[in-house]
Amino acid sequence: MRTIRFYERIGVLPAPQRTPAGYRVYGIEAVSRLRFVRSAQALGLTLAEIGEVLRLREAQGPPCDYVTDLLQNHVEALGARILELSALRDELRARLPPSSGAEPSRCRSDQVCYLIEGDQPAATQIVGTDG
Repeated sequence: MRTIRFYERIGVLPAPQRTPAGYRVYGIEAVSRLRFVRSAQALGLTLAEIGEVLRLREAQGPPCDYVTDLLQNHVEALGARILELSALRDELRARLPPSSGAEPSRCRSDQVCYLIEGDQPAATQIVGTDG
């Protein structure tokens, strides 16, 4: 119920009618709107993007051109993220010790763990200023 109230507060879901006792009454339109929001979120759209799609729909009809551009942007961002994650996976695999296990003796005295720090040179002094 808090999610629905939040959606009302940010304008993704219109305020519902109320009973004389003050209870919210949601119609079929609200259910349809919630279904749309869940579908859009499942595709990775943010609530701000969903709100804009809904605003466009109400102001000028089906926002299909806008949604096409939005989805294309998400596809491109996702492609970039997949490349980043693949590179990270490869780096993690490269850091794993061989099947013979980790070698704590490889850790220098200035390191916490060679598996994370690799063969980086010893740290030098860090000088900072206050303010």
